[in-house]
Amino acid sequence: RRQRQMCIRDSPGIVAVFVLLNFAVRAVLATLETLSINIMSYLITGSTNPKDWARSDALWLTSTVFFVLGLVGLLMFAFLYCAEPYIQDRVLLLAGLATTLVGIFVMCDFHDGRGLPREIGLVRFEVGLGIAWAVGYPITQTVVVSALSKVLTKEQQGLWMGNLASAGSAGRIVAPILAGVVYTQTRSHTGLIPLLACAGVTLGALLLI
Repeated sequence: RRQRQMCIRDSPGIVAVFVLLNFAVRAVLATLETLSINIMSYLITGSTNPKDWARSDALWLTSTVFFVLGLVGLLMFAFLYCAEPYIQDRVLLLAGLATTLVGIFVMCDFHDGRGLPREIGLVRFEVGLGIAWAVGYPITQTVVVSALSKVLTKEQQGLWMGNLASAGSAGRIVAPILAGVVYTQTRSHTGLIPLLACAGVTLGALLLI
């Protein structure tokens, strides 16, 4: 009972962290979803013109990549279902965010804009995307939601879970617009600046934990 009372007393500060975490995680996810199709289509065709993508197999290949990553993500959810009772939430959060950060750095192309073949290879980009999007994100997102529910009373859950969902939606609204503007204005091929921003946001989330 005493432990429960401490959770209730401390929950305002704790839930604020979780709300920020959900915003950050969803913002990174939305950025990856927004830019990845463009980047992979460019790496497949060597062209930034969507008409060239449509005349090639680029869109079919990118959709296949996301299909495979979706299956990997489902396996990660199954893993979490089995592992969550035995691993502390803080450890899972750290592992999920660290995995996401590793995946983002794998995708970062410091030769962005110099043209093929100097720029990142397609396989390396897909591997990084898989690590961040299909492994890191499912772990982090699931634990953020489940861990928050553990420090709230039933009376608090409706309000703060709603705030958590709203923060996630805000991240998915704001991040794609900003990422798209930066990607377009910098005439980027492989999205170095938006990806570095995602790395910074993820690192900030790690520090919050």
